[in-house]
Amino acid sequence: MERLPKMFQDAVALTRGLGVQYIWIDSLCSIQQDKADWEQQSAVMADIYDGCYLNIVSTRTRNGHEGCFGAR
Repeated sequence: MERLPKMFQDAVALTRGLGVQYIWIDSLCSIQQDKADWEQQSAVMADIYDGCYLNIVSTRTRNGHEGCFGAR
């Protein structure tokens, strides 16, 4: 897990802390630069998000190498 960007590590830690067994990280679960894969995944994206327990969005970061959480 240490090879994942900090944002993903934080999302996994939050998910585990809440006792949620599975996590979908869009940029890991679908090939972003592959048009065919993106079209296939985007066709079922509504079902994926509709069935989710929790949706984590990090608005404080500019890239995946920064963490989701900051000092308050």
